[in-house]
Amino acid sequence: MGDTPSPTHRFYQLLVLVYLACLSWMLLAPDPWIVFGEAGERLAEQATRTLADYFQHAGAFLLLAILAHLALHLPYRVRFHLRASLLVIYALFTEIAQVWIPDRQFQWFDLLANLLGIITGLLLAHLLGSSPPGSRG
Repeated sequence: MGDTPSPTHRFYQLLVLVYLACLSWMLLAPDPWIVFGEAGERLAEQATRTLADYFQHAGAFLLLAILAHLALHLPYRVRFHLRASLLVIYALFTEIAQVWIPDRQFQWFDLLANLLGIITGLLLAHLLGSSPPGSRG
């Protein structure tokens, strides 16, 4: 099959793009919880700057790291370095960009939680193996 990604890889590529779009909305919209109505506003108020907020950040980036692992169709060593670099750049970009977004602000602890999520996700992805299930490369 050569360098052609398997249907499984294609599925994970689509999934990571959809997840990335949703995560970008949550990280960059001035009021992302508005889509959940009053319940979302209450949840946002309760979770802001609490341990739950940092677990949300870490969990979101952990999932992104695992999905990126499953989506990239490259040799493992190249894939690891590329994935780690792209994830860290994305975490930095989304946190720094909040400086210019109304009602948002840069927070070191959010960035730290994002980076801890990336590290944990990369470690879990490594433990899962070098290819997604059902793929041939």
